[in-house]
Amino acid sequence: MFYSRTIPISIVPSLNFPTGEIPLQNLNKEQASFLWYQLLIKVLKRIPSTSVSHNDLLTKCRLEHSNNNIKLGEIQEFEDTYNSDNVIAWYTRDAFLYRLINKALKEKDIIVMYKFRFVLIDLHDRLVQLHGAYINSLKSHESTISELVVFHGQGLTLTELQNLKGNIKGRISMNSFLVASTSREIALLSAGNGSGRQVVESVFFEIHCPIMNYFTKPFAHIQQYSYSKTKDEILFSIGTVFHLAFVETLTDQLWHKALEIGENCLEFDDTAIRLVLPNIVKVFEIKHDYVTALKYMTRFLRILRKDPTVTWDDLATAYFNIGFINYCRQQRFLGIDI
Repeated sequence: MFYSRTIPISIVPSLNFPTGEIPLQNLNKEQASFLWYQLLIKVLKRIPSTSVSHNDLLTKCRLEHSNNNIKLGEIQEFEDTYNSDNVIAWYTRDAFLYRLINKALKEKDIIVMYKFRFVLIDLHDRLVQLHGAYINSLKSHESTISELVVFHGQGLTLTELQNLKGNIKGRISMNSFLVASTSREIALLSAGNGSGRQVVESVFFEIHCPIMNYFTKPFAHIQQYSYSKTKDEILFSIGTVFHLAFVETLTDQLWHKALEIGENCLEFDDTAIRLVLPNIVKVFEIKHDYVTALKYMTRFLRILRKDPTVTWDDLATAYFNIGFINYCRQQRFLGIDI
C-alpha cells in the first residue's frame, strides 16, 4: 500500500443537537458532509440494487480503461467472479475497484456510488458478519487484551495535515473503508519516506481500539479474506470516528498521529434516514450543481415509483425536492418529465 492507497479523512464538526433531533435545514456544509458519510450505507440500502446497476458500473469502468488491456482484464474477471463472499478480496486488491471507490468517496460522486452501491453494501455487511466473532475472540484472549493497536500509513496534502494538527483532542472521520495493519513496519512502508513532500506529507497513524461491548461501525480481522493473505490486516467500515490524541514528528520527514476509536456522534433511526435519503442532493446544492442534483433526484424518483413498498411520504418528499431544485435553477414552472 502506497500513496495510491490513501483514503479521504475529514474533521468531525460539532453536532450539538438535542437527542432525536437532526435539523437538516440548519446544517452547515461541514455538518452536512459528515452526516452524508455517516448515513451513506443506510441510504444506499434503501435503493434497490439491480442487474442494470451492475452493468452500468462495468460499462463505466470499461470506458475509463478502454486503452488498458490489463485493467480491462481485471474488469472482466470482476464480472465473472465477483460475489458478496469475495468482496473483501476485491477491495484489498491493487486493482481498478479500489481506486474507483475511493475516488468517488473523496469527490462525493453520488452518481458513481449509485452504480456500485452493491459493492459498498456487500463490504459493510461482510464486516458486520465478521465483527462480532472478532471482538469475542479478542475478549477471550488468554492475555485479556484491553485494547487493539493497529497502524496505517498514507500521504496527506499539506492542507489536510494542517487541518488535523488544528484538531488535536478533537475527532476525525474516515470517509472510506480503512485498511490498517497490526504490523508497524508495513504501515511505515505505506506512509512513505517523505520523498514526495512537495505533493504529499508522509503520515503514520497509530490507532488504539479499546475492546468494548458495542461499536457503531464494524471492523474485523480480514487476513483470510483479503487478496494478499500474507498481511495481518484490520478493515474498518466507512464513517468510523476516531479521537485525535496527538500529532508529532516521528522523523524530519514523517508525521506520527495517534487515534482512538470512539462512538459515533449520533444514532439514526428510520425517520432520520427517510429525511436524509432524498436530501443527499444537498451535497450538490451546496456546490450549486443543480443539474447533477436534478439528475440524481429524478433517477431516485423513478426507482421509488417502481418500488411496491414505497410510501406516499417518500414520493411527496422526492417531488418536493425536484421542485426545490428547479426553483433554485430559476425554472419554477418547469414540469417533471419522467
